[in-house]
Parts: sequence; C-alpha cells; structure tokens
Amino acid sequence: MLAFDLLLRAGRFPNGQPLSLHDRIPLRGPVNGRPNCEIRNVIMVEPEQIALEFSLPSGQVLFVGFTGVTDAELTFAKANGSEPLIRLLRAAGHHPITNPHRPSLT
Repeated sequence: MLAFDLLLRAGRFPNGQPLSLHDRIPLRGPVNGRPNCEIRNVIMVEPEQIALEFSLPSGQVLFVGFTGVTDAELTFAKANGSEPLIRLLRAAGHHPITNPHRPSLT
C-alpha cells in the first residue's frame, strides 16, 4: 500500500488521489491469494492500541492500518460510509484483525 500511495503521489495514475483514512481500496483479488477467499478489498483505518502519529525532524509520521472487507461489505461502505462498516466489523470481532477465512457480514 505504501508503494501504491507513493505512485499516486508521484502522479503515475491519472486522476489518482493520495490515500487517506477511510479510503476503500479494491485489491482485485483475494487477500490471501486463494480463490475461495471473500476478502478482496481493504479500508485504510486508524491504528488501534498504538500511537496514531509521532514527529521526526523531517515531519510528522502517521501510522495507519488496513482492514480486509468483502465485495458486499465494500458495497455497504459505499452506501453508508466506511466508519459504520468498521463498527459492524468490530462488533463481530473482525476488526482490527483480518481473518481471510471469514464470511461476509452483509
């Protein structure tokens, strides 16, 4: 994801915007490479249980995480927002850890 973001920032993708929190990113394939895996997308989220950022002499460093979601969950997030989906995933025990074997919640 870091390499992808660097390429976006360098203008390598037409109309590409740099990644930001709660962005939904299609992976175009299963997260674990197995065809039966439904997790084919990620949402960029704030990290949990660690500091969100720290400073260096060269600037601020922001930590992020990625939560895996299914195509149906991605559709839900597009209609309702990423944060409501993250709340549902957290309540079901599927966030912040991504289990590639889990079924879709929606």
